[in-house]
Amino acid sequence: MQELRYKTVGGAIVTIADDPQATRLAPIARAKCGGCRDFTHDYADEPDGGMRRLKKWASDHAAACRALPQSA
Repeated sequence: MQELRYKTVGGAIVTIADDPQATRLAPIARAKCGGCRDFTHDYADEPDGGMRRLKKWASDHAAACRALPQSA
């Protein structure tokens, strides 16, 4: 999966990417904020819109989060 990124109000980045614990049988994607470190995950291939839910969460979080970017 190609990473998706959303910039927060505070300048941090919310990234949607494959979850490191995903498997072939359970393709999980994760959305994580690089500022406040909040995150969520969902099954990316769910027919009822797992990826759509992740994109909505990331977009809503980016619009509201005022955390500054954290160093790695």
